[in-house]
Amino acid sequence: MKSLKASLRIPFEACAYEEYDPVSLIPSNTATAVRMLELDWDADQFFKKTVLDIGCNTGALSVYASRLGASKIQAIDVQDSLLEFFKNVVEIHTLNIIVQKKNFNDLVVEEDAADVVLMMEVMHWLVDQGGNVVSIIKKLSELTNETLYLETPWDISEPSIAKKNIIKAENYNPELIISELSKYFHDVKICRFMTYFGRMKNSKRVLIKAYNKRLPLPVLEKMKDVFPLNIDLSVGSNTVTLVTSPDGPLVVKKIANYSLLTRISESVLNEFIGMLPSDGLIPPPILLGDSYRYETNIGEFFMAYQFRGNINDLVIKSNEISRPDNHYLLNLALESRKIFRHASPTLLRYFSEQFEQKTSRNIKFIKDKIPKKLIRKFLKVLPFMEQVYLELPLCLSSFSEAIIHGDIQVGNLIYDSDQRISLIDLDNIKAGTIYSDLLIAGIFAGANLEGFRNAIKIQSADELRMLNIADIIFSVDHIIGWLEAISSNAQPDAEIVINRVLNGLLAIKDLYDETR
Repeated sequence: MKSLKASLRIPFEACAYEEYDPVSLIPSNTATAVRMLELDWDADQFFKKTVLDIGCNTGALSVYASRLGASKIQAIDVQDSLLEFFKNVVEIHTLNIIVQKKNFNDLVVEEDAADVVLMMEVMHWLVDQGGNVVSIIKKLSELTNETLYLETPWDISEPSIAKKNIIKAENYNPELIISELSKYFHDVKICRFMTYFGRMKNSKRVLIKAYNKRLPLPVLEKMKDVFPLNIDLSVGSNTVTLVTSPDGPLVVKKIANYSLLTRISESVLNEFIGMLPSDGLIPPPILLGDSYRYETNIGEFFMAYQFRGNINDLVIKSNEISRPDNHYLLNLALESRKIFRHASPTLLRYFSEQFEQKTSRNIKFIKDKIPKKLIRKFLKVLPFMEQVYLELPLCLSSFSEAIIHGDIQVGNLIYDSDQRISLIDLDNIKAGTIYSDLLIAGIFAGANLEGFRNAIKIQSADELRMLNIADIIFSVDHIIGWLEAISSNAQPDAEIVINRVLNGLLAIKDLYDETR
């Protein structure tokens, strides 16, 4: 071991800012010492953290991380002389560092991810060898559990880059690097410009820290010049995120797994979206490349929309959007029907073929979950719900004569800055009966019998038939399914919403008796 210590020398290939005494582990030149000071790392950032050092060179930064209390360090490089040197250093000092010959492309997220990832003076070399900033940063984000440190030349005027004249400015620049990092991390901070290189013409090094990872949003890979904000607009269980773009704020939404929008063909999707006026009640999604939806490699789908709310709501209230009250629901259902009434026979036939009717519901489960204050009201409507299931099989053939929104309720309404109302969220689009959107909206609104009568009279003037029992059966079954879902996933205002729905069901029970 003594002879090994005595024989260890910094390899000729070592960078000037990576030199240290292999025995004392102290920087052996000013450039390395100044670099350590400029990094401004401390134990709070590394204590008990795992570290991945990509392009470790002599291992100076891995040694530094070890001294700051990192629990486990993986250091990789591709140069044999550097790896041999650092392996010997690790052996002599029994350091908690694994040294491996591995290049960036060989790293596997499941095996190599770490709390802190270091890519110091490496990325421009990867781009020089055919890589690109977008894919490199995407992979770095996947490898990083918490914090990424990136040290890199500011632009292609860096002498080592300019000399080769391979990398173009549009492929390597600070705007591109920072905007790509911002897709994956809430916080991207330019820590400082590094001076340890000394005065070298056109050489400007920058240290960037990226931390507080965002929830994965793969659809951003398809969207150009977009910047996620720390604003979550989710109402239910599916991700809804606000992003900014040169074309104005956009909303990115994960489509529910059960939605028909995840299954219909591109041609049918295009025809359906084509029905929605760009400035109408129901905002259409925007194109993501050549499609209105984006599928991830794990089978999740996303859509993006122009933001329709009042942006000042988010400035003042943070994450809260002004929404209309329930009095609008019946009128909005009438407006929605005007849009879907123009569906082509081909589109309607496709939706009808995709129609799936659940023929059993767990009403006992709903009863067990109903708030105690509402149990008496629920018991009043329970016999009617049970009657619906007796008649359900007799009505199935009538359940696919129209395209419906399926979810016209307050949570899916927003005001814009001019107080115009938009009906959002297309997850529940499906085939139904021509009056079912109206009845479902009325139940959500807690409408009384007179309210139902008036709205039905207005709609029937434009329809080929009058309301019948099948419309009511379909709508009540739909609401029972919603009660199942909300009973499984408690929401803060669930009691208020359920009370309103039960009022609507009591009114529609009277409508059922009238219609019979």
